[in-house]
Amino acid sequence: MKLTLTIPDAQAQRLIDGVCGNFGYQAYLRDEAGNVIGPNPETAGQFTRRMVIEWLKKVVRAEERRIAEEAARVAAGQTADIEVT
Repeated sequence: MKLTLTIPDAQAQRLIDGVCGNFGYQAYLRDEAGNVIGPNPETAGQFTRRMVIEWLKKVVRAEERRIAEEAARVAAGQTADIEVT
């Protein structure tokens, strides 16, 4: 499956700004002391693309985990019904 998102040019910067702000993109890299050491080699657009992909993966993993947990609860409930005398 190939997924393609087309964002209208008029909305592209809005999307980039929203994702970068929400996920903490930094245009400049800093050292441990907080001093600027240079521009971030990952552009805001690249960062946005990466965050969208990571978000999709996270959503899928969360749903798979929920399904597995539910299956485990059902299986545990079935074995817990063993008669004890």
